[in-house]
Amino acid sequence: MMKLRRPGNSINYLEGLNITRQTTCLLFLLIMTCLKQLQAQDKCPVKFGMVTAADFILPKSGLIDSSTGAVVIADVGSTSFKGNTLGGFTLVFKRQVRIKILNKRSFDLASDEILLYNPYPGIELIPTLEGATYNLENGRVIQTKLNSKDIFEERAGLSYKKKKFTLPAVNEGSVIEYTYMIESRMDFLLKEWTFQREKYPCLWSEYSVAIPSVNVYMFNHKGVDPFFIDKASEGMADYLIDVPSGDATLNKSYAVTTTTINHRWVMKDVPPFSTESYISCPSNYVDRISFQLSKTFDGEQYHDYSNSWSKVNQELMSEDDFGGPLKDNNNWIKEDIAKLAASNGDPLTTAKNIYYYIQHNFTCTNLYDKYIQTTLKDLYKRRSGGVGEINLLLTMMLKQAGISADPVLLSTRDYGFNSPGYPFLQKLNYVIVKTIISGRVYYLDASRPLYGFGKLSPDCYNGHARVFSLTFSTFFYLTADSLKEPTVTVVYINQDENDELKGKVNSKLGEIASHYLRERKDAPSRQAFIQQYQKSLGMRMDLEVVNLYIDSLDNVEAPVTTGYEFTIKKPSEEILYFNPMMNEAIKVNPFEAASRKFPIELPFLEDNLYVFTMGIPDGYTIDDYPKPVIINLSNGDARYEFLVEKSDDEFKLKRRLTFNKAYFRPDEYELLRNFYI
Repeated sequence: MMKLRRPGNSINYLEGLNITRQTTCLLFLLIMTCLKQLQAQDKCPVKFGMVTAADFILPKSGLIDSSTGAVVIADVGSTSFKGNTLGGFTLVFKRQVRIKILNKRSFDLASDEILLYNPYPGIELIPTLEGATYNLENGRVIQTKLNSKDIFEERAGLSYKKKKFTLPAVNEGSVIEYTYMIESRMDFLLKEWTFQREKYPCLWSEYSVAIPSVNVYMFNHKGVDPFFIDKASEGMADYLIDVPSGDATLNKSYAVTTTTINHRWVMKDVPPFSTESYISCPSNYVDRISFQLSKTFDGEQYHDYSNSWSKVNQELMSEDDFGGPLKDNNNWIKEDIAKLAASNGDPLTTAKNIYYYIQHNFTCTNLYDKYIQTTLKDLYKRRSGGVGEINLLLTMMLKQAGISADPVLLSTRDYGFNSPGYPFLQKLNYVIVKTIISGRVYYLDASRPLYGFGKLSPDCYNGHARVFSLTFSTFFYLTADSLKEPTVTVVYINQDENDELKGKVNSKLGEIASHYLRERKDAPSRQAFIQQYQKSLGMRMDLEVVNLYIDSLDNVEAPVTTGYEFTIKKPSEEILYFNPMMNEAIKVNPFEAASRKFPIELPFLEDNLYVFTMGIPDGYTIDDYPKPVIINLSNGDARYEFLVEKSDDEFKLKRRLTFNKAYFRPDEYELLRNFYI
């Protein structure tokens, strides 16, 4: 057997091997470099607590321009858990924020407040709150720390308190930082996170959670911007839990080792929320994530977690700062109730007497506080309080008069939607009263002046509302679709015996427009107010307004009617140009933007009718006039009618704009926009 080999094969083989090794090494180095770069990109670009001169230079970004008042450089939060001495878990929430202040319009960012739930001490605590302002002076970074004197604490009802702070030495160009920690025994309320600000861009917003598997949460993500990082993993953690007993010497401690669900969300270069017209509340659509406890695990099996409305009703109606006083005898007010009772015993008259007595004699100082600050008796003496106090007083007084009345909790439009399926009281910020008299339901709010009995602000029409009573909880819906606003304006013009054109205008306003007009009555006298209103008409110079009147301005239960007469100078031109729409023309398309991200939420259903009748002046004929048109939005959601009738001696025009629904999806925007073109 022969073995043949060409000269140089061995050398070529070795050289080939050497080349392969070099390529492998280079490829390995390249991969490692890329991994390091990717890992660096995944990390928060800010090292909190260490600000250098370089940190005052913002990165180039299309989010920042001359109008930008401040930039949130980084906003980082996390939630973890630890065992406590009560046999369960304590939630630990941490937050770190760095902001660059660009101009003085954004100095308010140096102040913040943290709301804590504290029906009794120790439920939620802030063990750490630190902050500092950094200024660059002659190339040196000057640090001014948050002082304890700049931190304040105040009650926010009997169950809440606020921790407020203001960072010192803030100037244009400052970098501010603050960090705090919240420890909460309410481990079922996992802290939500908002990635987006309404006015300021955020370069890095991050939230992470590490949840022991004994608690199972559902995640709810809102918003339209994508995550830069959305990563989930599993881990392991040890928790030391002390279980108390009646005898401290018999307390037991358990070391619990369990898997954890870890999740990290990051958004990068988040633009400020672009507020569009007809959005009830930006918080309904900003980028954020919230959580709802779904199940708990006791070591052997999972249990559905259902904090039912029935349970919440029982607890809330027993609290001293809400339902508890409604069960008391309240003998201190019985004499005043007797004075307000109707002489003929009519419950509706009695209810109105009580309602208007509170409305006219009590001042609402806070529209966003649903709880009693002290006592109803104290409120009655001081004659001022929050919306919850005033309407809980109304509830109690109606009950004392023998009239059915229960408090209702809801979320106002500017506060955001609340979920009917989950009893989350933090999402309910407003109190009204439900009463049933002679089989008819009335919803009352005595905290706001100038609203008639049974009338609510449009802000209250935001969906789910929850009734709390001494026996059970029920619900109903207040929607903008049920809030109709009819307005009728009639104009009549004719030629008198002196060949002058005389006209009359009469307008019957809807309830909402009537209320807004009453709110404008801040002039010292009715006549001065009418003169002020006359100026707002903005009529043409050749039109003289006389005999202007306003009816039912002081009767809050009736719609306001306005009217006036006018004279148009005797025509002398051969050709007259006259706008039959007077001041009623729709001059601007309310939906001018070419596209839209978010739904359209109209505050009510408009039904605007305008009727114009004009006698043709002697010697004139109609040469040209607006052409009739009828436009229907798909499925009858809206309708526009512009109808014309003419004869030799008279011209009639009827314009009616009607909406039959208040909510339009983003994909319906183009149809709605074209409806106005």
